[in-house]
Amino acid sequence: MSALNAEKAMAALQPMRRHLLECARADAEREIAEAQQEVQRVLAEAHNQAAQLAETARAAGRAAAETVSAQRRAALQRELRGAVLTARRDIYQRWCRRGTEAMLRLRDDPAYPQWVAALRAAAQATLGADAQLREHPTGGVVAEADQRCMDLSLAGIAARVLDDTTAQVDELWS
Repeated sequence: MSALNAEKAMAALQPMRRHLLECARADAEREIAEAQQEVQRVLAEAHNQAAQLAETARAAGRAAAETVSAQRRAALQRELRGAVLTARRDIYQRWCRRGTEAMLRLRDDPAYPQWVAALRAAAQATLGADAQLREHPTGGVVAEADQRCMDLSLAGIAARVLDDTTAQVDELWS
């Protein structure tokens, strides 16, 4: 494939890529906001529980309370960490599901035929004019030429975009 064909293919895909990135960013921001709210709620609950534990420990006696409180605080911190990790996993999975669903809804967009045409052009520019193109059941196209295959299905594109942005999402948890 010539550099000119690759440039044309990349240029043709730019509007779709921008749209996907905008959708992914909007979903990520929404999911992160929800995650932060959940983390704050879990933290507030943990702080309340820790305060209750501290009061109980004082009543039982200072020496015993220090040992018990430290053990309970450690257990509570482990439990809280587990809750935070579970919430993050659930939010990430929801974000991935919503991103994929948003991508699949592009089939209903009036511009979908132009996007499919751009995907077909990109596949042929990459694999050559003899590439065998077929519509993918989820939308988009899959192209094959010789031993090469190019997955430009909507589900495949969504998976790659989500994979590419996972590192950025991980940074938000830090």
